[in-house]
Amino acid sequence: MLGDMDLHKSQVTPLIDTGAAARMLAVSPDTVRRWAKNGKISAVALPSGRFRFRRADIEALLLPTMPSAPSASSPLSSSPASGADKSSFDEPLPELEGMAG
Repeated sequence: MLGDMDLHKSQVTPLIDTGAAARMLAVSPDTVRRWAKNGKISAVALPSGRFRFRRADIEALLLPTMPSAPSASSPLSSSPASGADKSSFDEPLPELEGMAG
């Protein structure tokens, strides 16, 4: 019987709270809660209404994704709305050129 209990303990995944998940992801706890409620990240809802997260799930969100195949399901994925690359932000807007200085 003791052996069964030891086996069960080794299968239990430690959970982290919303604040710890938010610090790992560099976002606010409210953002983490919103993602959990919307199903964007896996969470365990406690009877109290609070969330807990598996550390491995949060760490998986931090892994870099392939630039050619962004994951739409990742809450951390981002793509430029206009399709512009970073170099286009280095040039001044024509309508603002006369206003500098």
